[in-house]
Amino acid sequence: MNYHYERIRLNQAIIAIQLGNRRKGEDLLAESEEKIRRWNELQGSLALAYLLLHEDSKAVAVIRHALNQNPEWKENLPAFFLLKDEPGMEGLIDEKDFGEKNWISAVSFLIELNREAEAAVICQKALQQFPASSFLHYLLGKSLLSEGKQALAKRELQHAVNLNPSNEEAAGFLQHSFR
Repeated sequence: MNYHYERIRLNQAIIAIQLGNRRKGEDLLAESEEKIRRWNELQGSLALAYLLLHEDSKAVAVIRHALNQNPEWKENLPAFFLLKDEPGMEGLIDEKDFGEKNWISAVSFLIELNREAEAAVICQKALQQFPASSFLHYLLGKSLLSEGKQALAKRELQHAVNLNPSNEEAAGFLQHSFR
């Protein structure tokens, strides 16, 4: 039960920060941080909270702690591509080893951080390697839409659907955003 309560508290902290209530988010985070350190599966969310607070060095410390607890946590590293050049992250993330899924994780995480312009740049880079990725085209369209680039967003979303007609996310954005 403690795990679930602390997971909820961490999610509440993230939501408070995203809604602009930094103080409440920091308070909730402080209440739960030490308790959740032992639960490896919550470390990604804890790092997310610190990134939302623009405390990159604390996010790196969380990632390093997670890796020390469980070396298999490295499967989560692609999401933290944005930190690849931060002190303490040296040698942990090598984009040359990235597959489509890794790029999707990196771009999705940037979007979650409301960093759509960066997400669009990374997505375009990934699409050079995986031009037939419907989901990367969808993410690019979503990022461009958030930036107010309607025509480019519509083109990418339509391309995503053309590549994969069952891409419901892209189809939904097309239907609801371009009436």
